[in-house]
Amino acid sequence: MNLTPHLQEKDIDGLRTEQVQKKKNEFHWIGKVKRVKGHTLFCFNEVTKKLKVAPMKQECMLGFDGSVIYKRNVVVEKDCIYVQALNEKNARKKLIKMGYDNISEKAHDFNRGMKAPNDFSDSQYI
Repeated sequence: MNLTPHLQEKDIDGLRTEQVQKKKNEFHWIGKVKRVKGHTLFCFNEVTKKLKVAPMKQECMLGFDGSVIYKRNVVVEKDCIYVQALNEKNARKKLIKMGYDNISEKAHDFNRGMKAPNDFSDSQYI
């Protein structure tokens, strides 16, 4: 019984199967920068050319002596460059020095004033 009547024997030899693999999102470790007190971390997207305040994730831990320890980490985004600066104007200057000329949008300072919660009476951290 012939399962492929529309193909002839010479065409079957030329057939091959290909496996399609999804492109992986890879982040390359460039380095680590020490945080400067008083500076804001800005995120510049190379594709959309937008500058914004980098989103941060805050974790709360309990130390061995019972003290509360706060740790802030940056939420890493695809196609972004991170710059520390005092304000948006200085961040733009640093990006221009790096070679990025078209910076389109103003940064919104939504991350400023984020403080650690003081009331842990009903939280899971105790």
